[in-house]
Amino acid sequence: MISLGKVVYRLLRSCMRLPQGYYAAALIMAVLLFFLFHKERLGKRLAISLLCPYLFLVLGTTVLKRRTMASMRYFLRPFRSHTQILRNGLSRSRYQVAQVLLNVLLLSPIGVLMPCMVKKKWIVVPVGFCFSLLIEVLQLVLRKGTFEVDDLIHNTLGVVIACGCFAIGEKITRIGYKDPIGNLKKR
Repeated sequence: MISLGKVVYRLLRSCMRLPQGYYAAALIMAVLLFFLFHKERLGKRLAISLLCPYLFLVLGTTVLKRRTMASMRYFLRPFRSHTQILRNGLSRSRYQVAQVLLNVLLLSPIGVLMPCMVKKKWIVVPVGFCFSLLIEVLQLVLRKGTFEVDDLIHNTLGVVIACGCFAIGEKITRIGYKDPIGNLKKR
C-alpha cells in the first residue's frame, strides 16, 4: 500500500522539475496580489495571494513543462483507473493508486482557499471542475498529456473533500471553542 508520505513526495518531486523561473514568477505574483488587494480583509488577501500562484504552478506542472507528444491522447471512459486497480490488485497498481491520490490532492487548495474569497460558497466546486477541465483540454489540444475523464473526477472530488473540510472547520470555529480550563467561549 502506498503511504500518504510517498504521495506527497511524488507531488513535490514533480513540482521540483519546473524551472526556477516558474517559482520566481509565482513568488512575484503572490507578493503583488497580496499588495494589490490591500483593501480586502487579511484572510481574503492571503487566499488570493496563495491560490493564484499555486494554480499557475499547477498549470506549469501539468501542461507547460511537459514534452509535446506525437498525437492527441484521451481516455473518455469514467473510472478507468479504478477498474484497472481492481483488476490488477493494489500490490501491482501502486503507480495508478498514487496517480489517483495525486489527482485528488492536486486541486484541493481550491476547496480550502476559495471559500475565503467568495461569498457564494456553492461556486467553489464548479470553479474547481472548470479549472480541471481547462487543464485536460490544454493537455489534449497542445498534446502535452492525456485527456482523462478520471482526472476530471478525481480533481473535482479533491475540491469537494477540501470544501467539506473547510465547512466543518468553519462550523467548529463558529460554535465556539474550549479554553484549556474547559469553559466554552463564543467567538
